[in-house]
Amino acid sequence: MFIAELDEKRDRLRQATDTMATALMEIEADPNRALLEEVPLSGHTAASWAEARAALGRLWMWFTHLQDTLARVDEVRGRRWKLDRTRSQELEGLLVGPSIELSIDEVPPSRLDDVGAGAASVRYTAAELLDVMSATLEQVRGVLHGVGAAWSGLLPRIDGLQSAIGGIEAVAESLGDSDRADIESLCGRVRELATSLLGDPLVVQEQDVDDVESAIQAVRDDYERVAALRNRVDDELNRTRAVLNAVEASVTECSEAQTEARLKIVRAELPSPPHSDRSLTRQLNQITDLVARGQWRNVARDMANLQVRAQTLLTEARRIADESRVPIRARNELRGRLDAYRAKAQQIGRLEDTDATRAYDRAHRVLYTAPTDLVTASELVERYQDIVGPSARPREVPR
Repeated sequence: MFIAELDEKRDRLRQATDTMATALMEIEADPNRALLEEVPLSGHTAASWAEARAALGRLWMWFTHLQDTLARVDEVRGRRWKLDRTRSQELEGLLVGPSIELSIDEVPPSRLDDVGAGAASVRYTAAELLDVMSATLEQVRGVLHGVGAAWSGLLPRIDGLQSAIGGIEAVAESLGDSDRADIESLCGRVRELATSLLGDPLVVQEQDVDDVESAIQAVRDDYERVAALRNRVDDELNRTRAVLNAVEASVTECSEAQTEARLKIVRAELPSPPHSDRSLTRQLNQITDLVARGQWRNVARDMANLQVRAQTLLTEARRIADESRVPIRARNELRGRLDAYRAKAQQIGRLEDTDATRAYDRAHRVLYTAPTDLVTASELVERYQDIVGPSARPREVPR
């Protein structure tokens, strides 16, 4: 190999060694590495850091071998402009041959399976050792990066969670709420998360913090909803009373509509009548008592339940009341159609026609006699429509 080629390989080896030195110093200066040495670790992080720390120790040993090899290269190369055959071969062996000998203890764990049985050492080229060092360096960096990302990204959020719980406690205090099991549960979850994050940061996921944040938000919303209800409780009580009164009114309307239908319509098809739930009024009175005693969370819970039940009952009562009016509406619609067809008869000059008059009188008699048979009335109106409808020919008026 020409001396220029050997010099080029030496320069590349020196550059790679310098780059590795810079990387190792950056790891040594990493603040997370120092914290990992001080903080009591546990679980996955403890195991990962123990492995990474051992790997870092091997990196420095391998780096020493690289430096020794480079020093020997410089010694053999010297400042000579020409090398004899012996020196040239030795220099080539140092730069591209398996010139670096590692003891079994220095061999990376991932390469131990390649070591022959009974071997006391393994030889590597400088390029092979650099490849091993690069892979090991990434392993150590991965642990430091994972820990650093967890600590820098999640610890401030833990502080935020603790502050948020403090805000919830302040609202609970203003409500005079003594039962704070939900807040205590949140405090326990945050403490557990903080402990895990400090001692075993590699197992804490961002989703874990997201879940606790969501739980805190739900509890905060609940307390704020209760506080808002306290400020407008009189309006809510009045609104609920109005709904209960509307239920009673709808039940009464339904009863009146069904009574009218039974009296005025033959075999009127009616839904089962609604009922008023007296327990709702009792529950409203109980809520009023809770308000007087300042038990605001119970007020909010019971008020929401009562309003849902009352609104459901009101919707159902109104639906039944509307369905109960269907028979009378059907009769009134037939009356309207009969009047419209009579006006049509007048337009085409058949108002006095014998058949039309007879058909009209029969339909009118049935529709205005109680109880009305809707089936018969509908048939008679349709018969009158056939006589005076669009297909009927206008009567010729004598000149």
